[in-house]
Amino acid sequence: MTGLLHHQHGAVSVFTAGILLLLTGMTGLTIDVGMLYLKRRQLQAATDAAAFAAVQNPAAAVASAGMLLAQNGYAAANLGSVTAGYYCANAAIAPASRFTASPSGGCPPAVRVESNAETPLFFTRPFLAGNNGWHTIRATATAVRVDAAALRAGTAVAAINTSDALLMNAVFDSVLGGSNVGLTAAHYNALAGVDIGARGLLGGLAAKLGVSGGTYRQLLASSASVDDVLDAAIGVLSAPGATADAAVAIAGLQRLRGTVPASRTIALAKLFNLGVWQDSAVTGPAAINGGLNALQLATAAIQLANGQNAAASQQTVTLPGGTARLTLEVSAIEPPQDAWFGFGPEGTTVHTAQMRLKLAMQVIGQAVQLPLYIEIGSGTARIADIDCGINADGARVTVAARSSAADVYIGTVSAGPAAIKNFSAPVTVGPAWLLNVNVPLVGTVGVGFSAHLPIGGGAETSVIFTRNGPGPAIGTPPAPGTKGQVASTGLAGSIGSGLLSGLTIATSPAGLGGVVAALSPVTSLINTTIKPLLALLDPALDTLLKALGVKLGFMDLWVPGVRCGVPALVT
Repeated sequence: MTGLLHHQHGAVSVFTAGILLLLTGMTGLTIDVGMLYLKRRQLQAATDAAAFAAVQNPAAAVASAGMLLAQNGYAAANLGSVTAGYYCANAAIAPASRFTASPSGGCPPAVRVESNAETPLFFTRPFLAGNNGWHTIRATATAVRVDAAALRAGTAVAAINTSDALLMNAVFDSVLGGSNVGLTAAHYNALAGVDIGARGLLGGLAAKLGVSGGTYRQLLASSASVDDVLDAAIGVLSAPGATADAAVAIAGLQRLRGTVPASRTIALAKLFNLGVWQDSAVTGPAAINGGLNALQLATAAIQLANGQNAAASQQTVTLPGGTARLTLEVSAIEPPQDAWFGFGPEGTTVHTAQMRLKLAMQVIGQAVQLPLYIEIGSGTARIADIDCGINADGARVTVAARSSAADVYIGTVSAGPAAIKNFSAPVTVGPAWLLNVNVPLVGTVGVGFSAHLPIGGGAETSVIFTRNGPGPAIGTPPAPGTKGQVASTGLAGSIGSGLLSGLTIATSPAGLGGVVAALSPVTSLINTTIKPLLALLDPALDTLLKALGVKLGFMDLWVPGVRCGVPALVT
């Protein structure tokens, strides 16, 4: 008996049988779970199609949904429920509460379809199936029928000459930490005059990032390098039938490639706001095919990739006319919290960046440099109303916008780089100490100059874009339409004249401003240096800031496209 208890012959056979049983169970589980997943996907696809059909005809939503399910091989019993209501695409509302049966504050009509089906199980029937050996799967889809428009904000760029190109290159070189961009006037003019279809651009980005088979939500959750964005733009512009301007624009984009290290990536959600379309499949729908200006796209991508501009460098360029030079440092850029380009229903918003710049102007042949400091706030624009009328040909889009507030100073900033980049705190600007004079009975007195010109963003202003009516025109992609514009408050004349009229004199020791103001060295400095330099300031600033997509005192707006009654899936 003892020998039998210790006998081990056949133990391997028992162990092998156990392993085979476990493997058989795992195989069965894999087959059944895979079948459940496949059937669930098929039911979800059919339910999505049913919701699309139902929302386009809410009065016959049940019949439309049932017909689509039948076309996909499902019976009437598989249609669980069809609920007509409204969808409020508001980030402040929890996703589960955005669909409501009652109209609410301009929320567009929507339909929710719920379906179910039963699928047989084979190997896991005792564990996963019901009493009849079948497992119930369910799917839900909500579709919304929206009027949607494209929106972009920035500044229009008119004809650029060689001197302008040098100034704009100085901006890019400063932002990029000393890169030699080397764009010509022809490049800038071509980039400013060419628009890129957003649908093709996003499709190209999706292909580069490996999400072509996914949704726009997956694409916007990705990050891309500046070269990825530029390559996608080049791909769109390289399509058959491209114009000569497109060829020059491509050459300009190719020069910009490689100027930002690939390690500095862009969160695409900071570049594009696709609103209710983010759950749509990549390359569709046509509703998002607004035109994006090539120069604005490149500028936005470079600013986003450069973050708060830790790599900024000083750049010096001779101003048009050859009498003065300007030293520029784009000290800090705070990218907007929302995207630059928007596509969506009422409430869709876009923003421009905040930025801080240091300038120093100098008359050639003179030693004195006039320092200036500029702070520019974020401009904002939103789609306030879309009125499609009888059809899209009579569409009207109202955009409510507020241009950037700004502050322009004559003076010096003593704060270090960390303070400059902290947009939550103001920067102190002190007098520019430009000369010393001798005052009888006092001795040597330091003379400083300062001025402050505030430019208010003003109240929100509405601009109405129409398809065929008066005012700025809605675009037909990829053509962007014509621009609208909103103006700031507090800018009655030129920036240079505003600074000159507010010029004040400080002294060290203090309190001698009235005494030194009449001295010839002071009046000579004002008349031969400060006045001539301020006379050159406005055109120089206008050109410099074009490269950054802003314009002091104004914001340009475009509605590159509008779509009426387009269905979209939402979550």
